[in-house]
Amino acid sequence: MYDLHDLFSRISQKLCLSPQLSLEELSFDIQIERHTIERAVKAGAGTTFRDFRKRSMLNAAQKMLRENPHWSLKEVAYALGYGSLSAFSRSIKCAAGCSPSALRGQSAAKALDSKEALIQPISTPILKSGDD
Repeated sequence: MYDLHDLFSRISQKLCLSPQLSLEELSFDIQIERHTIERAVKAGAGTTFRDFRKRSMLNAAQKMLRENPHWSLKEVAYALGYGSLSAFSRSIKCAAGCSPSALRGQSAAKALDSKEALIQPISTPILKSGDD
């Protein structure tokens, strides 16, 4: 019997490093049955392996787009393990509801907002649009 929370931590780490891993590949890699992986993900994240993997891939894509703004979308797609830009685009559209280009814009805007928030003087309230 496995400690599902420890196993979930291992699964999370693996998907963080290689978000394109399928359930079968992950099962082979960590030498644990697929249904045990599915139970660990359900216990740890409250969702299916497929949805958890999709979220991991989206997080990895957002991070890569934010940290490598000079990379083309094709470079990002291949770095994440996609075989083509169109497969990457379909996956992002399904997971995020927008194109990779739009996701890049959102990631850049979030990064800029967080940098601006960090340089604001403490005594100055941070206004959001619509507050002024």
